[in-house]
Amino acid sequence: MKPRLRALWWCGVCLPLLTLQAVPAQTPRAPSPEPASTTQTDPQPRVAPAAHLQAAPPGTPATSRAVQLSAHGYVEQEVFLQGQAQHYRPQPGWGKSGQWGVQPHGEPHPYVARLLVRRPADLTRFNGVIVVEWLNTTPGFDLDGGWVLTREELMAQGYAWVGVSNQTEGLQALQRQSPRYAALRLASNEGAHAVFGQAGQAIRAQWHRLLGQEAPSAPSAPPVSPRLLAMGYSQSGLYLYTYINTFHPSHQVFDGFYLRGPAPLAPAVEEDGDDVWAPAFRNDLKTPIMQVQTEAEAMVSWPLSRTQDTDRIRYWEISGAAHLDAHLQAELPLITPLHEPTTSHGCLRPLNELPAYMVDHAALHALTRWVTEGVAPPIAPRMTRNALGFVRTDEAGHAEGGLRLPDIRVPTAHHGQYSNFSMRSMSVRSQYACIAGGSTVPMDDSDLQARYASRTAYVQAYQSAANALLAGGFLRPRDHQALLARAQADAALHWPDEHNSQPPR
Repeated sequence: MKPRLRALWWCGVCLPLLTLQAVPAQTPRAPSPEPASTTQTDPQPRVAPAAHLQAAPPGTPATSRAVQLSAHGYVEQEVFLQGQAQHYRPQPGWGKSGQWGVQPHGEPHPYVARLLVRRPADLTRFNGVIVVEWLNTTPGFDLDGGWVLTREELMAQGYAWVGVSNQTEGLQALQRQSPRYAALRLASNEGAHAVFGQAGQAIRAQWHRLLGQEAPSAPSAPPVSPRLLAMGYSQSGLYLYTYINTFHPSHQVFDGFYLRGPAPLAPAVEEDGDDVWAPAFRNDLKTPIMQVQTEAEAMVSWPLSRTQDTDRIRYWEISGAAHLDAHLQAELPLITPLHEPTTSHGCLRPLNELPAYMVDHAALHALTRWVTEGVAPPIAPRMTRNALGFVRTDEAGHAEGGLRLPDIRVPTAHHGQYSNFSMRSMSVRSQYACIAGGSTVPMDDSDLQARYASRTAYVQAYQSAANALLAGGFLRPRDHQALLARAQADAALHWPDEHNSQPPR
């Protein structure tokens, strides 16, 4: 990915100006199946030769979340991955169709990468699915955004998770944190896709070792290979666009893909190459893809809403949600390196507190069922747009359509995007944190009086909205109960007197 585009994505201010492209106001429909292109022959960017797992030096892993895991019966460990990463150059014909071919460039480069593993301590809890996350390096170190958004579902259902450090920025940040990582190396990010594919191959081949289990020497039946789901949050989702369209057809390492919050951009395979704007997924894919976007991305990156729901693709939009919300930002200090600033960004308003991660729980569950049982996820409604393509809003200022959590359907606060900025610092980091963090501003008493006749009316309306999401497959039972408890707490705050139907003044 070009440095200038990475800077714009980090900035979060210029990106909306780049993404104002018209989109049809109507909801996209699944296209008729089309044959794969026959005008271009895809070379085979193979994973081989296989990479090898190595024990990491003793010590606590950087970007560790071990303190959050033990209460849920999970443990954390890290291993190194050593191999050869081939670089590539694009063949002619890279365009929005996603039918992309590449050819090898030069000799493979040796690398040593890191795998961070989180798994059930009791292996009988392992559900047979390993989520492999391309760690996000936008903040200058490895960010496990996908883990943060799906952690509760992962640990409740017994998934294993592996974070892959396969970019130079992440590896260099690790080396700055500890001499334990002196052996890590990667010639350039042109080898990142090869490393990710080899990581998946090594995980599939040596999953017993990664999970702390000895492979049976003479099994009575062939061992059941786990299912591998590739995951990418934000910038990492961009790289998955390229990986899916270019490398997955020949690698065939992953059983499913989960993209969360990427812009509609696929980085080039070479560092100074031309990135592809508004790419489609290639139409000959056989592997399920789940893509989840917040309103913050879809409202300005309009081409995202053109993503088609097909027999292998599901696209969900979360109304009212921010890109880097309060939930995500609250998790950053634990993994932020000591030399990085962790002070408050001084945002004008509180960050967006909409529990969008609950939709991620449902989306991950749906993708897992799709991969393991062949049950396709439900098709989600899209945010509605006017004739010019802009998102329509309701009287509370929230997007119409899309996946609307009860806090959007039955609001007691305004959940905004691009409605915040730092009052303390003009640094890119602080302004990005506040702008991408959105805002949540409580409604005043007059709004609540006009909306809800009583505490009971509010709770019943909220419960009805939660029930509809649960029935539709867009909410997990555990989160459904959490939302109902949230509604009771909110009602007690606004209607402290059980018999008083009016909010306090």
